[in-house]
Amino acid sequence: MLRYLFTLLALLPGAAPALRAQTLLPPDFSCVVTEQRRDSLVWSNPANDCGTFLATEVHRADQPGGPYTLLDEVTDPAAESYAYDTDGTIFFYFLRYRFSCPTQPTVDSDTLRAGTLSVPRFRHVSVESGDLVLRWDASASVQADRYIVFENRGTNFAPLDTVFGTEYRIPGASAPAGPNPELAERSYLIVATDACGSDSPRSQLRSPARLDAAGGTGCSSDLTAAYADGDNGLGNEAVRAVETFVSVNGGPFASVGTAAEPLPFTGANDGDRVCLYTETIAAADSLRARSTVSCREVAISQPVRDIPLYGAGQRPGDVLYLAYGVPEPLPTGAVVTVEVVRQNGDVLTAAPAAGFDLGAGELLLPGLATELSPTDRVRLRVVDECEREVRTNEVIPVFLSGNTFPGGRNQLRWTPFRNGLDSAFATKVLRNDGRGAADFLALATVPTGSSFTDEEAGERTQCYRIVTCYRPPGSGAPLEFTSNDVCLTPEAGVYLPNAFNPRSARAENRTFRPFFGGAFAGEYSLQVYDRWGGLRFSSSDPATGWDGTVAGQRAPSGVYLYVLRLTGADGVARQRSGTVNLVY
Repeated sequence: MLRYLFTLLALLPGAAPALRAQTLLPPDFSCVVTEQRRDSLVWSNPANDCGTFLATEVHRADQPGGPYTLLDEVTDPAAESYAYDTDGTIFFYFLRYRFSCPTQPTVDSDTLRAGTLSVPRFRHVSVESGDLVLRWDASASVQADRYIVFENRGTNFAPLDTVFGTEYRIPGASAPAGPNPELAERSYLIVATDACGSDSPRSQLRSPARLDAAGGTGCSSDLTAAYADGDNGLGNEAVRAVETFVSVNGGPFASVGTAAEPLPFTGANDGDRVCLYTETIAAADSLRARSTVSCREVAISQPVRDIPLYGAGQRPGDVLYLAYGVPEPLPTGAVVTVEVVRQNGDVLTAAPAAGFDLGAGELLLPGLATELSPTDRVRLRVVDECEREVRTNEVIPVFLSGNTFPGGRNQLRWTPFRNGLDSAFATKVLRNDGRGAADFLALATVPTGSSFTDEEAGERTQCYRIVTCYRPPGSGAPLEFTSNDVCLTPEAGVYLPNAFNPRSARAENRTFRPFFGGAFAGEYSLQVYDRWGGLRFSSSDPATGWDGTVAGQRAPSGVYLYVLRLTGADGVARQRSGTVNLVY
């Protein structure tokens, strides 16, 4: 206290001898004990060599700033206490020596307050390097020179230690890099005391701030953290910021930033073990309260991977068949949609039947085959439970067309098989002549190109299909994708020109239509498509031909595809297709 200051001054190098000889130290005022309206003052007497002791003066006031009055004088030089009865007023006291040292100024002792000691302000319980660290502010009562640390044992508060300071460390209380929620069950309080054994009231009960991490499962790899019961470690104190620290897979903790609340961690991968703790920074003095460590095992839903679509073909009953590579691992809760992309950009969608399994590697869609045109592109769209999606590569199914020629010859043309993937494929032509054989038989293998002429078709109806054999990369089993079926029946007395000119001088050459050897009676349909699959002309009247215009505008010259369907009086349905040149 003050007497130590004067002792220090007396010992300073170069201090004047007169100052050292005439040092008058004040009483070392220890404490005031108040019991049943009786104040007892306790002090100790330092050695003074400045003349003769006369008295120890006791001064008091009812306010810390005074005015102070002389209460009494203690004339016994060995006395170290003074007691008297009060009226219950809480007084403030200081002591002063009176010695026969006329040239030495008197020095007052510390001013102490009677009554209960002030409660120390318990700042926090912090988790640091495997220890619990308790910090508090000193009691406002000057005589409080030590503190007792109590631990809450559930049924009682047990004293742990007496501390001459404002910090206490409990070693080995937790693992520094592991989860330690059990620390939140530990709580402590502080009591100030003095040399006379007087105690302050108990401080508030404090526990470490418990950090609870969440997330890192399902659709989100992000981890968030929050304080249990909202306790950030500093209680009701103003907080300047919160700094968040993260350790991944046992690595060192590193700060991920400072904000008003614990920051989320966004860099986790599936299978990571992520641990977090925070340091709450007090606004007043930047004191940091470190929380417990909270850990999470990251187990997120795997995103849908790229899926190769190998091809599309037709099955009996107008069923569209798709084959694809099975993603590994399979996405959880995947929703699959088949998308047919038109030449103009429109998209036709279809969904598999209920119970469809993406792990099957193939998909059958009844009724969709009839919706396709030669220029359509097919793809799959897969969306997982987290709304992450992929679209496969686009495939172009094989479309077959054909027409008959005199002499029993049938010419076949088809759109090339395309899927945009590596690996080779082969094309086979199959035929069924309708003479009781239920199956199509292999007629030829076409290594390159997209046409074939059946020189031995004869004069009966022949049905054809194209089968593309594709072997996916790394797969042992080839896949077969089948085109639409085309049946060709030689039509006697029907002639379709291969060119026409709307400006021709001859009327029969100005339009495109079939010419019959006689009157035709039956169902009739003529359709003309451009090279992109767009319908340019359609008629069910055999006498009406295409004049080369579309919506009243002249169509560009070039090659067009036609499809002629006839059902004669014999009830036999026939179809012819081919190309015609529009010239000017």
